[in-house]
Amino acid sequence: MTTTNNIDDSSAAGETPAGFATAFNIYHQRGWAVMPIPPDAKGPPPTGFTGRGGASPSYADMLDWAQDPRHADGNVAIRLPPNGCGIDVDNYDSKEGAATLTHAESLWGTVPPTFYSTSRDDGSRIMLYRIPVGVELQSVIEFRDLGLSGLEICQFHHRYVMCWPSINPKTKRIYRWYAPDGDELDGPPAYEELPELPREWIDALRVDAAHSGAELLPVSDVELENCLTDGQMSGRVTRKLGEALTEVFGTGRHDHIRNRVLSLLRLGKNGEPGVKRALLALREAFGNVAENTNRDGGRKGARNEFHRFIYKYDANAGKWVPNDRVRQLLSDRDYDYTDTTDNADADASSTTTEYAPGEHTYTDSGNGTNLVAKHHKRLQYVSATGKWLRWDGAAWHKESDSGTAEYKARTLAAEQPIPEVPAELIEAVEAANEAAKEH
Repeated sequence: MTTTNNIDDSSAAGETPAGFATAFNIYHQRGWAVMPIPPDAKGPPPTGFTGRGGASPSYADMLDWAQDPRHADGNVAIRLPPNGCGIDVDNYDSKEGAATLTHAESLWGTVPPTFYSTSRDDGSRIMLYRIPVGVELQSVIEFRDLGLSGLEICQFHHRYVMCWPSINPKTKRIYRWYAPDGDELDGPPAYEELPELPREWIDALRVDAAHSGAELLPVSDVELENCLTDGQMSGRVTRKLGEALTEVFGTGRHDHIRNRVLSLLRLGKNGEPGVKRALLALREAFGNVAENTNRDGGRKGARNEFHRFIYKYDANAGKWVPNDRVRQLLSDRDYDYTDTTDNADADASSTTTEYAPGEHTYTDSGNGTNLVAKHHKRLQYVSATGKWLRWDGAAWHKESDSGTAEYKARTLAAEQPIPEVPAELIEAVEAANEAAKEH
């Protein structure tokens, strides 16, 4: 085994890999659009070339990046085309992507052998397939009742594919391409060589934008604002927030939290109070986790991601507007994206009754419900500052770890009456914080 700069090059095929400037033209000739990623990192990519509204890099874009000293030696990532996808199998640490894939194949049939990219030797890999243009697949494949996860779908609108000659920042190993028979390749495959993802998989994973058959109707911002209800959180809103807080730490949190946001908006549409407060709390926790776990983009990136759970940018109108999923929700009276039994007519008495601590099932959802029901009166969110204040029985204090496991586990007495947070106290807390920074 030979190593250079702590990089494991024991499995190298052909010449020692260089960076983006050396590899981009090879990818272009084989039908791929690629982006530079900072060396020894998985992100961020260039602005404007990811997500639904992002462009696909042209040859001119790639050539400019290759000639730019800031990008020439960078890692390489494929921007998947609209008719391509990757099955990302994570099979390391506590992730069981290989077992999840095996179970999925038992349900929907075996996927054909294909070309794949990996920097590991534990079964982790991204397998590439062709799909019909316009098909959108679920981003996460998991079977919660079996405890199986670690499988994601990469598409044009979701993620990108790290590939040769990039260096994995965690393993310090080079990403390699492999043929369907497992033989290592000296470069990327041609796009037209990829097999098609089987129809059974597409049918099982396809996202149906019209969840209830209702048409997507144009909606005004006023209609969306009406969903962002003020006031104290109702019982249903409290429960939904509790469920969401159990999912900000886990695998596939993007899809889970997006669906929780939609469910909260749906409750607001039906008149449940406290939706704005719940969304602010969820956004704060979502950002805290991104920052505390060193996710790409950090808190700012997480806040932008959360914003896109609700909005999309309309280039023609020159403004942010409700995205397609929110438009669908506003045109569909009763659909709940995470709990189809919780419709507008069920358990009407719970709309203004808050959940009593201890009255829950011992599941992630039930534990999250109990957490919020027991503690939310002692944790006041201040939207003007984006911070939490905690009541300790005698005074309010700034809460600095509202998105961490420690915060979730903390137990607070619930017997004493809790006063509202006075505006002058909020100002005093912030002034004290600023004074502390200066010293």
